[in-house]
Amino acid sequence: MPFIEVSHIAINVPDLRAAEAYYCGLFDLQVAWRDSGGAASMFATWEQIDEAGAVPEVVMLWNGGFRLALAVATEIPTSEPQRVDHIGLQASLEQLRAVRRRVTSEGLTVVTERDGELLIFHDRYGYPWELDTRSFADPRVIGRQVEERQIAAKAAAAE
Repeated sequence: MPFIEVSHIAINVPDLRAAEAYYCGLFDLQVAWRDSGGAASMFATWEQIDEAGAVPEVVMLWNGGFRLALAVATEIPTSEPQRVDHIGLQASLEQLRAVRRRVTSEGLTVVTERDGELLIFHDRYGYPWELDTRSFADPRVIGRQVEERQIAAKAAAAE
């Protein structure tokens, strides 16, 4: 039985408040809720959370079908590979270009880019993101396109 959709992606960050601002700015996300274990409302602002003396452990961000959960982590190893291989999002051409501008302005590492189609980069926390304008409704189509590029590259190298 197929899954309906990805419910969310959860990543560890050292500072929820800073990471919230960062990812909201990078991907045009909105805050869905901040969970402080009942010490403050799930829908409290940071000011209300501070007044209550609450300490959120998880912040849920979203924009349409993209939901990103930020979990507080006291230690994020920088010498070890991240536990997430990459996070893939289907994006419109406009979204892809907007994120590309932000990636450039922040001096982030771009791993791969195909203009108007694909952008793979690492964010400031080391997480790899893949934004793709192609539809993943049938992932076999993407596989065929990748295979065609691989065959063409091999043929070009053989010449």
